[in-house]
Amino acid sequence: VPDRRVLDKHGLPAHFESGKIHATGLIVQDYSHHYSHWQASSSLGDWLVEEGIPGVSGIDTRMLTKKIRSSGAMMGRIEVLDPNAPAPDFATMPNS
Repeated sequence: VPDRRVLDKHGLPAHFESGKIHATGLIVQDYSHHYSHWQASSSLGDWLVEEGIPGVSGIDTRMLTKKIRSSGAMMGRIEVLDPNAPAPDFATMPNS
C-alpha cells in the first residue's frame, strides 16, 4: 500500500481516490505477507487493521463468484471466531 500521507499539488491523497476504505470486508484467495512494490510503505493487512476492515484469505474466490452469479446477490458477513474479539455493532454497519 503506498504512503497514505503523500498529497498531490491540490492537497488530495496522491495515490488514493478517498481518505478511507469503503469496502466493509475483503476476501482473497491468496495473500502475500511480503510486499515488494517500490511505492509500498505498508502491507495490505496492516492497512486493513488500521482501518478496522476484516479480511480473510484462503477462499476459493472463483467458486464464490460462480455461486453469486448463479444465485444472485446475497447477504453475507465475515465472522471472527476469537472469543476476545469485540462484538460488531451491526446497527452501524451498511446493509444490516
